[in-house]
Amino acid sequence: MNDVAFISVMHDPKGSLANSLKEALPVLKRHYSNGYIALSENTDRELKRLLEGAGFVVFFIEKRGAAAARRSILQLVQHTGHAHFHYCDLDRMVTWCLSYPEEFEKVKERIRTFDYLIIGRTEAAFRSHPAAWRETEKITNKIFTLEFGSRDEIDVTAGSCGLNKASLLKIAGQSKAAVTDAEWPMIIKRMEKGKVGFMKVNGLMYREDINHSEQNKTEAERWLSRLRLSYLISETAVHTK
Repeated sequence: MNDVAFISVMHDPKGSLANSLKEALPVLKRHYSNGYIALSENTDRELKRLLEGAGFVVFFIEKRGAAAARRSILQLVQHTGHAHFHYCDLDRMVTWCLSYPEEFEKVKERIRTFDYLIIGRTEAAFRSHPAAWRETEKITNKIFTLEFGSRDEIDVTAGSCGLNKASLLKIAGQSKAAVTDAEWPMIIKRMEKGKVGFMKVNGLMYREDINHSEQNKTEAERWLSRLRLSYLISETAVHTK
């Protein structure tokens, strides 16, 4: 099949995403007839009910962090017949569906063009994020861009990418880093000498009611958490060879 299947992961024990997901699902289904989502084992079952009700395939996986979850969904879909895949964190995809769904057809067209497509944010979408995200991710994106060898800055930290079946299989067999944002494109570019592209979208914007995280942390703890993540992604960009 030459379609683009949607793949995603989510950890949501309180079911906070349920109401927004219910609103977004008709839009998602209109643009992606096939979807596969890995939910952590302690995610609220209402998300499973909603996703399966829309015709998507749902898996439950052990909660072992975002990188392990992303690797799990690649493993779970590697035997499907789809030629291309669009990965996006589920909360990100919900925001996208409720803001700029008209971008999906262009995104799918671009995914079909590359072995791996980094999907980043426009300046407006980037500015919508909390300061702790923006300031630390600027550093990550700068380091990744230098390592990638691009004259134009690449936003690699937005939680979305596209890849063909061959790249999915290669990444599934080689990914091992603590974070995957920079690792996956570097596996395809450096290790596999594949064709890696980049595009910017408005839909990967931030909405506090959907994309919030780290609610129980102080402001300083949030900054420290984002700084640690920035370092890990940056380190992966440099050392994935």
